[in-house]
Amino acid sequence: MIRSCKDIKSMDDFQEFATCKDRTVEMGLFETARILRWNALFVMSPDLFDRLFEERLRETKLRLDND
Repeated sequence: MIRSCKDIKSMDDFQEFATCKDRTVEMGLFETARILRWNALFVMSPDLFDRLFEERLRETKLRLDND
C-alpha cells in the first residue's frame, strides 16, 4: 500500500497514488510538490500546479478567517 511519496517507485505507482485524492489532500503541500516533480520532469502542467496552489492558499485563508 502506498502511504507517502517515499513508497512511489514507478509511474504506475504514482498514478495509483494520485487517484486517491484524500491521501494527497491530507498531505502537506511540500510533500505533494515532491510527488508532482518526477525525476526533474513535471508530471503535471505548471499552470495546473499554480492553479491548485492558489486554490489551496484561498482555502487556507478562508479557514483562518472563519476561526
